[in-house]
Amino acid sequence: MSAYVLNVTVTNTIGAGYITAFPYRTEATFSPPNASTLNYAAGQTIPNHAIVRTGPHFAVYNYGGHTQLIVDVFGAFI
Repeated sequence: MSAYVLNVTVTNTIGAGYITAFPYRTEATFSPPNASTLNYAAGQTIPNHAIVRTGPHFAVYNYGGHTQLIVDVFGAFI
């Protein structure tokens, strides 16, 4: 697969922050990109659509406040 089609949702947020979905590789260095998939503030439930390249998997990074995260995979590009 070359990319996943996702819906990323945060709920029950405590504090502000952001979510980044990105290709995950198994190299020793792990660093998410400097771009966000979803920004949130305290008390929000917020969804966002994303298309994420695979590498061969994808990872999700949360920076900021505590949140519950829901990731739905709707499809994939081959």
